[in-house]
Amino acid sequence: MVSDGESIRSIKTQAKFVDVLREFARKVPEVPQDMKNATDDTEKMVQTSDLDADDIENKIPTKKEDDGRSVMEKNLTTEEIADGETSLEAYVNFFRIGSSWTKLILTLICLTAAQGIAVGGDFFLATWASQDATEQDRSYYPMAFGLYCLGIVVMTLIRSFLFFDCITSSSRNMFRSMLDALLKTSIDFFHANPHGRILNRFSKDMANSDELLPCVFFETIQTGFMLLGSIVTVCVINPWVIIPIPIILGAFVGLRYLYIKSSRQVKRIDSQSRSPIYSHLSETLDGLSSVRAFGVTSQFMDEHVKTQEDNGRAFFTYLAMARWLGYRLDVVSAVFLGITAIACVSARDTQQASRVGLAMSSIISLSGELQWAIRMSVESAILMVSVERMMEYAQVKPEDSPRRKNNPDGSSVVPNGWPMDAKVTFTDMSLTYPRGDGPVLKNITLDFKAGEKIGIVGRTGAGKSSLIGALFRLIETTTGNPPHRGGISIDGIDISQIGMHDL
Repeated sequence: MVSDGESIRSIKTQAKFVDVLREFARKVPEVPQDMKNATDDTEKMVQTSDLDADDIENKIPTKKEDDGRSVMEKNLTTEEIADGETSLEAYVNFFRIGSSWTKLILTLICLTAAQGIAVGGDFFLATWASQDATEQDRSYYPMAFGLYCLGIVVMTLIRSFLFFDCITSSSRNMFRSMLDALLKTSIDFFHANPHGRILNRFSKDMANSDELLPCVFFETIQTGFMLLGSIVTVCVINPWVIIPIPIILGAFVGLRYLYIKSSRQVKRIDSQSRSPIYSHLSETLDGLSSVRAFGVTSQFMDEHVKTQEDNGRAFFTYLAMARWLGYRLDVVSAVFLGITAIACVSARDTQQASRVGLAMSSIISLSGELQWAIRMSVESAILMVSVERMMEYAQVKPEDSPRRKNNPDGSSVVPNGWPMDAKVTFTDMSLTYPRGDGPVLKNITLDFKAGEKIGIVGRTGAGKSSLIGALFRLIETTTGNPPHRGGISIDGIDISQIGMHDL
């Protein structure tokens, strides 16, 4: 409590505050009607602590619009869930935002060269193993194989460095673009999107892009090159293996199509259902004192559990679908391994033993590589959902140009030294919130002279904050008939024509 500008007492509970009001009422001969109403309202507020959550919910008035939603609910937008496959443009834009075409092509060349050296090393080992045991000079083979190993190590290091540099640069620049876009967008964006939705983009989606996507992408591309190398090796040794390969590849691609078509949407639902968790948690912490005061803790706990269960159902479905894919890939791989093994063994009389051994080794690794390539390609496509969501925020429309605008003749709208007097003029100004049913400020015309100190007084909802928001162009105003942008000028300069940074 404050008296004559000094603190005289600290009150921690509403019940004690009611006692103070009663004591004050006894000391004052005639208590104003407003004070009596305040005391009665405070007593009613304290008495609500004995009510349960349902009674409190029924007693708290909520302003509703015509469609039955509250004003705050109506101002929020529904988070959209993308549909269909991640476009090739999304992949290209993600890599291009962090690297040049030259760097990307150089990375691809290094990936190809590393796998080519590895395949060449396998054939070299097979040739070395088939040499006659009576040959005297064998120093050539160890030295040549050592050079192969050195080349593989060097190319692997180069390709890994280039690839991770490309993708981490893309992720870093994506974060900067997203942050820069949100800092430059209008305040209406934050009214339409709850905090949890924005936090979800900057936390989980950003973590996927920073931590998981680089490794998964690298595994996908590396396994793809290894798969291609194994197929080339087996086909060179035994061309008959070419016959079942298209059938097996078709089966793998078909399973991948069936899996990714649904798993991608489930992952999007998982990402979308995580936003309400962040929103509910942050809003509850902001109003924790009110939640406890009204005794609705259990109600908020139930809501928190519900949001967790909604997200858990989507995540469990995603895991179950992954097991569905894994079992079927194992079956197809076993069939392919059996067919190719029979083909290689049947040709043992026409092939060197070392070549047949190399083919069998490649076949065994081929089945595992096929499974891993499918899994990683699906996982990378699913993780690209996070990139799509970040790109959506990176492309948010800015509110206006931050710098001064020019007239058609090239001259500056704002003269040097503006403002000189700081005279503010409202001319038939109206203000309507986005998604609102009508203007909250209507046809306001007034002048604030230079040097005047003006106080804005009004009841709750009268438009005091809206008037201040109009001065800073947090919400665009209109004037005239038909309405057009404008209505507020400072020293005769329409602020709608001034860059946001200058204003």
